[in-house]
Amino acid sequence: VRLITSGKAVVIAHNHLGGKPGGITAFCEGQERMVINGNNVFPDGYSNLVMKNCTHCEVSGNQFQSYYSGIVYLEGASNHNNISANHLVSDLHPVSRLWNDNPANQLSSSFGIIRVDGDDNSLSGNSVKSFGPSSHAMVFLNGHSNRLQGCKLDGLGGLTRKVVVSKGVSGRENQVLDCAENGEIDFASGISIIHRPIPSATV
Repeated sequence: VRLITSGKAVVIAHNHLGGKPGGITAFCEGQERMVINGNNVFPDGYSNLVMKNCTHCEVSGNQFQSYYSGIVYLEGASNHNNISANHLVSDLHPVSRLWNDNPANQLSSSFGIIRVDGDDNSLSGNSVKSFGPSSHAMVFLNGHSNRLQGCKLDGLGGLTRKVVVSKGVSGRENQVLDCAENGEIDFASGISIIHRPIPSATV
């Protein structure tokens, strides 16, 4: 899927989508009020979904599977979008049975399975599983005033750094609620964020 330049009210729903190695399965640029719902997106594209400069869009109820980081990437001025109730798996490669860095140079293990460069986005109720190493980042918030809430983040390969908030000025005023424990979020002191850790279990 390739939507370039601009568009409004596009719907991508109920498809089976798989990109070739080196490609992006769905690349959407300059879209407004787009809906991506109920798709099954499988390997072996380097990224499952890249939204560049997209606003007021909804991505919900999709299955995303990849062998790399950068499964869902909100690039550039991708603002005021809702990413909810998706299931993402950054899996071991079926041949090597190893987890690999994304072959695209800019997508290292610290890039994030979900990466948000835009502002004022809402990410809620997503299930994210990763077999990546401890240095890996599951969610990277690189913009400001984003809200990450009620997401289930499972590090199956020893990963403990579940959420990273940008250490630059761009990382201010993000909210991370009920997604990670205190030791599982990485942010610089002095950066203004709201963090409510996962509530402790009681017997």
